[in-house]
Amino acid sequence: MRVFKGRFAAGCLLACCAPLPAQEHADLGKVADYPVASEVWLGSLVGEVSVNPEFPVEVNVPGEFRWKAAAGQAVAENEVIGIAGAEKLDLSERDLLLKKNRYRNSVVDLEFANSEKRRSLLNTIRDMEEKLSRMRLTGGERELLGAEFEAKLAKERAELEEELKRSRAKLESDYFELAEAADRKSLDLEIERAEVDHRELERNSEVLAPTTGRIVIEPREAGPIRKETVVGLIVKEGLAEVRLEIADARLRNLPGEELLIEVSGDDGRKYRGAYLRELEQRSMDRNARILVFDVRNADAAEPVPVALGGTRMVMVFRKLAKAARIVPKKDLVFRFPKEIESEGWAVFIEKRWPGVKVTYVAPRDIIVDAANEN
Repeated sequence: MRVFKGRFAAGCLLACCAPLPAQEHADLGKVADYPVASEVWLGSLVGEVSVNPEFPVEVNVPGEFRWKAAAGQAVAENEVIGIAGAEKLDLSERDLLLKKNRYRNSVVDLEFANSEKRRSLLNTIRDMEEKLSRMRLTGGERELLGAEFEAKLAKERAELEEELKRSRAKLESDYFELAEAADRKSLDLEIERAEVDHRELERNSEVLAPTTGRIVIEPREAGPIRKETVVGLIVKEGLAEVRLEIADARLRNLPGEELLIEVSGDDGRKYRGAYLRELEQRSMDRNARILVFDVRNADAAEPVPVALGGTRMVMVFRKLAKAARIVPKKDLVFRFPKEIESEGWAVFIEKRWPGVKVTYVAPRDIIVDAANEN
């Protein structure tokens, strides 16, 4: 009996001292028992839901306005849907066409002028050669005209020979080709400036769709319009937008692209939304951000019901860089309040689960990256 008891006690001792599997703790259990998720809840806020939101198409260039899209047409965000100040653009286009026609004529004139200059130089060279041939004195002419005249003639001949040398060098070089290329470049720059000016006016005249949706054209009288005139609307049919004013620092400092939202309808269905844009600060709280989320039905073919519109509670989630284990705080905080308070969530968990890394502490969950799970 003593031997049996001794063996039993030794066996118990070995079992108690044996290490637990990796990422398992006697009090916390296994990391692998916790669920994996790609997002985590951050909080709930009151938001304003707009179903089938409308966006005004505003013209900021006075003058004649022309639609490039038809009523009821579906358009994409930033698509050109109209032209403002169309009469100025027409004049610029005609002026550019005229300059291009003149440019072609100028190129022909330039080629002809340079050909004429070459021909003129060639004739000048021939004249100088002929003149030089006549500047040679015979013996009788030297005696008749005297040494002084002969010296003067020799000087003139030397000067003419030097000028003839320079003219021949000019004719044999690429002087005329370079001169024509420079003049051509000047013409090219002139027409290029005109094209740039026209394109800039064209860009400034374009009216872009403020969002993706369907066009509704507002009735108006024919003729020029004033600046800041609304000529139509873009309606996002079957969709909704949620406007959230976020003052909480934990949410406010996160990039909008990392956030997701969820809204519950009166029919019990849930509608998800992704970040769309940030509005200019119009809140009384200067530290708050106003974010807009695009909401659509999970079934893309089914529109968001109009009844979803109004003031509603909105759940906000953060997208995780990669799927991770989600450990609810409630599973631990009531069991280990002192340890968590003194160590903090990250130290508390990483000390007890070997190889586990806390990547984010959310309001009610801890996000952990657990490598080599068992």
